[in-house]
Amino acid sequence: MQIGGVPVKRLLVALLLIAVVAPLAPAAGQAAEPSLTIGVVDPIPALDPAASMSFFDWDVLSTLSTGLTWQIPGTAEYALALAAGHEVSADGLEHRFTL
Repeated sequence: MQIGGVPVKRLLVALLLIAVVAPLAPAAGQAAEPSLTIGVVDPIPALDPAASMSFFDWDVLSTLSTGLTWQIPGTAEYALALAAGHEVSADGLEHRFTL
């Protein structure tokens, strides 16, 4: 079977390739690198996440001051944030972070 002189099988393969590849390309005018935009309506009173008084202040400041690890919300567990790797010595006294 053909549509406009092109075999249907070839059309289906072309459409499948477009559907898979198109979402991988950035849209026109879109930055190629990921970005983060956080909007606030009030000034942030302090630049210390520990001293922030509201969830919104804490959210902005904790995003700006990301460390090597971050605490998984609701647990006492930590995961890597800016560090690429983490090794602990046998005695537990030395921690080595790979950046």
